[in-house]
Amino acid sequence: MTPSHTPFEALLAATRDYRQAMDPSTLHGFLTGMALGPDEGFDAPWLETALGLPAITARESFPDDLAADAVDEIVDAFLLDDAFELRVETDPAEGERQDLWCRGFVEAVKLANDAWKERTEADTELGRQMVFINMIADPQRYAPIFFAPSVDIQSASFIAEIRAMAAPLNLVDETLRELAM
Repeated sequence: MTPSHTPFEALLAATRDYRQAMDPSTLHGFLTGMALGPDEGFDAPWLETALGLPAITARESFPDDLAADAVDEIVDAFLLDDAFELRVETDPAEGERQDLWCRGFVEAVKLANDAWKERTEADTELGRQMVFINMIADPQRYAPIFFAPSVDIQSASFIAEIRAMAAPLNLVDETLRELAM
């Protein structure tokens, strides 16, 4: 790792050989969920999830200290308050792919689902914010709950509308800062 590379960048470079690994936006969301989530998430096969590999393959062939360093980098960024930045790729046709980042975050939540459920039940505002993160991650799943059946949930305009409605970057940032405290 060169001095100009962050731990996350080093992890990205190391995952390039893993075809099933998460893309950069999804991976950053996933690692953020791991960094801010309950410790139970680390008891699950989190590295395997990120790499898209069977447990034995990931543990034997990948230096997991790279992933741990990337998680530590995210925690440190939150401790420095304004140092955290969402790493979201931009698609020329679709704009910012916040949905990918949120999908990664949701994947981390799934690894400690019961503990996250306790958190959101104890803090209804956090629960509400997590609904928005889930809506951004999977609008097709959540749209029928909030929109009429006549709404075309496959259209690019719908996805843009739901992102604008949830104000995702601000909302996600607020949610994450709340979790870090």
